[in-house]
Amino acid sequence: MPRSPGGATVRGMSCCSHCRDAEGFFGDRTARRELRRYRKRGPPTSTRRLLDALREKGVEGRTLLDVGGGVGMIQLELLDEGLRSALHIDASRPYLEVAEKALTEAGHGERTTRRFGDFVELVAQDPDVPAAEIVTLDRVICCYPRLAALLEASVHCTRERLGLVYPRERVGTRVALAIGNLWFRIRRSDFRAYLHPPDQVHRILEAHGFRRTRSDRTFIWQVEVWEPADGPGGSTPD
Repeated sequence: MPRSPGGATVRGMSCCSHCRDAEGFFGDRTARRELRRYRKRGPPTSTRRLLDALREKGVEGRTLLDVGGGVGMIQLELLDEGLRSALHIDASRPYLEVAEKALTEAGHGERTTRRFGDFVELVAQDPDVPAAEIVTLDRVICCYPRLAALLEASVHCTRERLGLVYPRERVGTRVALAIGNLWFRIRRSDFRAYLHPPDQVHRILEAHGFRRTRSDRTFIWQVEVWEPADGPGGSTPD
């Protein structure tokens, strides 16, 4: 197994070619740059709005599963506010390593664990992936080809709240993703970015007994919180 800088084992499994090439795109230089930007400016607007939505019903004493958690921004913010523990699953070893160092420096090392691999495959093949009160996918849906499998794995692990940030369906977004994917093809990378329709996201989650309790947006991103329909209260927005 690979080992993190602090010596803790990063448990995981092999990834599909898409995820392997994602690790090349989300590499060490990108991770360190993103952490510097976070420390200077705080989370980006879409992440801040997701955090605000999660704070509305409280995070103290809850557990977090942060899927594709990058440099650990959500973990760092919520652990400071009383989150009990966090599990970070990511297909990029450099992001896991940079996040671990940042969390350890912030005094949260003992309350966090990391898993390397494809989240969907981990849930399908490894019964040790625990459920959590809060599950977050911050700008993850656009990086994964199998939308239904990703959302099904996410709801399987969600006890209270599922937080999502994913691209709005806009012409400009389509153009930007097409240009980015052309660049990946030129580089002979299997990694692609995806604009999964919001209506499809909603249908899948509703079919699994979840309801949307919070919806917000930025110019580019859709920000949503979903809960089990028979779980904690909350009104479905129009």
